[in-house]
Amino acid sequence: MAEPITGVDAKIQINVAAGGLNPLVHVRRWSLSKTADNQEYASSSTAGHKRAALGQKSKKGSIDCFCDGSAFPTINEGDVITEVEFYTNDTIHEDYQGIIDSIDNVEADVEGSGMIAFTLNTTLWPLGA
Repeated sequence: MAEPITGVDAKIQINVAAGGLNPLVHVRRWSLSKTADNQEYASSSTAGHKRAALGQKSKKGSIDCFCDGSAFPTINEGDVITEVEFYTNDTIHEDYQGIIDSIDNVEADVEGSGMIAFTLNTTLWPLGA
């Protein structure tokens, strides 16, 4: 039986418009949500049970990061993501393209000298779609 994997080697590589495919440094965590707007129905052929037909699929991503100290990332809301790779370890990843919906939770702790953090929220779709 295989052991569960951890996120210790998880990472994000992102290409925004004119840039190249670059790792986002200091990723704290990322999440990927996949949904389908399935349509339930009942008819004379479902024998009193509901069935569902596949609806539109959608994917949302969220990436929590620390700034790397050189400069605040040059990523802005509305930027097109030509490719983003969500890695769960060194080899397993899912690749998408999309758009940055928002940059949230930009935090700077002046009093405590904390690291500057932010969250990228994205809408995604398969590469080439």
